[in-house]
Amino acid sequence: MSPRRRGERAWEGTPGWVRWVTLLVLAVGAVLAVWAWSAPERRQERKLEALALGEDTAVVRALLGEPVRCPVGRLAHLAAHLPAGTPPAEAARVVEALRARTVVRWVFPIRARVEARCDASRGQTEVGLDREGRVVWIVPVTGRSPLRAPPELSPTLR
Repeated sequence: MSPRRRGERAWEGTPGWVRWVTLLVLAVGAVLAVWAWSAPERRQERKLEALALGEDTAVVRALLGEPVRCPVGRLAHLAAHLPAGTPPAEAARVVEALRARTVVRWVFPIRARVEARCDASRGQTEVGLDREGRVVWIVPVTGRSPLRAPPELSPTLR
């Protein structure tokens, strides 16, 4: 008997309630997979893959909408978005280099009906802009995504 036929016979001999439970588990798994793929954070990360460093503010607005404009501040929170294992001295160098090139931070909410704030809260998008209004760095989802910055402003790991 072929393996396929054996599987069919095993399924036929299964009680009806086991079939329903199996189908229910598969359906719940499919719903959870769709939900996980379409979560707002994942959608935002996918959307920001199209945003290149050096883009103009018009492109950022077209992609993300109107920002909350924030002062640059120290940008110390960006150190948490550097690759794991970045030495503290290297992280400080990178953050300082980013701060020197950044004149304003734009913050965008990810979820509808949630207000973006300038306090580096989790679950927002942050974009750093230079004097010409060009994107210097991007954090697609604060508390989750790595910092995207040009190679000369990224950490060098040894």
